[in-house]
Amino acid sequence: MLKDLGRIFFFIKSNDGKRYRNLLLIVATILVLLILLNRFYLIKNVNDDFKIAYNQSKLLFKNGLSPYESEGMGRINQIALEEGWSATSDNKNLGNPIFQYFFFYPFTIINNYEWSQTIFITINQIFIFISTKLLLDFMKWNPSEKEIIITLIISSFAFFVISPMMSSNVSALQLVLCVGVLYFSERNKYVLSGFLLA
Repeated sequence: MLKDLGRIFFFIKSNDGKRYRNLLLIVATILVLLILLNRFYLIKNVNDDFKIAYNQSKLLFKNGLSPYESEGMGRINQIALEEGWSATSDNKNLGNPIFQYFFFYPFTIINNYEWSQTIFITINQIFIFISTKLLLDFMKWNPSEKEIIITLIISSFAFFVISPMMSSNVSALQLVLCVGVLYFSERNKYVLSGFLLA
């Protein structure tokens, strides 16, 4: 595996890999700018859904408290009161199924909540980009680079894009999984499609 990585790095450094090197540089720059934008601007405009799921996941996996029981819900209300955010009646009744807490758990490892939410939002944005790209490929539409950029900008204002960004829920993950199922089924990759469906 290390030899393969060495070959990849050698290829990227060579003249033949110049295009990929430039692409990696552009992607890395966009990713850094996106993370900074999310951390210092967008994070201030999202609601408390992620904070509730983050704390419920922490209670479940680190403290062994069920967020479905009154003790866990009481603890969420206590945390909300101490930190000055709102645990609304809809959220404290726990609308999240148990399997979603496995998705939120890795974010609880990051002790700084703001950076944890920033990474979550950035991952959602990456999922949305992947979904859009898979949809374009699925429809066998080969637009020019200009049309792709315009499509990505316009699609960023769609409800299914704005909703996960402003409420920090997992619908972007669900979208990329559903689109992935269609994409790989159409290409007769049924095992991968079934894995995404599971």
